[in-house]
Amino acid sequence: MPNDAVLMINSDFGRRASERVDGLENKVKASMKAVLDENWLVVNDDDALFRAGLGGVLLDVGQDSEDGQKLTASIDVLKKFGSFLSASSAGLSVEFPEMPDPETILPLMGWWREIKGDGK
Repeated sequence: MPNDAVLMINSDFGRRASERVDGLENKVKASMKAVLDENWLVVNDDDALFRAGLGGVLLDVGQDSEDGQKLTASIDVLKKFGSFLSASSAGLSVEFPEMPDPETILPLMGWWREIKGDGK
């Protein structure tokens, strides 16, 4: 797992790419692509690169902006679902977390796979 400095440097690559485009989807994709292309210290941790890509967009738009709130809400859904899957895999009895309207959730993992070339 890379340290915070490496994540911040990679996020800054994403921020600069995000600033050059308009629209939240384009910002997320540009940031993800920049993080993958620049990848300071050649981080091999997909999760860290994914987070750095999203962090780049948040650095650009600000967490309190409308786009920042949409992105943060979608990240929260991923966290809840990931926690649910981890607990279920560990054999714990858990209830499926309450999720917001699917129309409000950004398809972040789909965009990530598209940028990485996994979706082809």
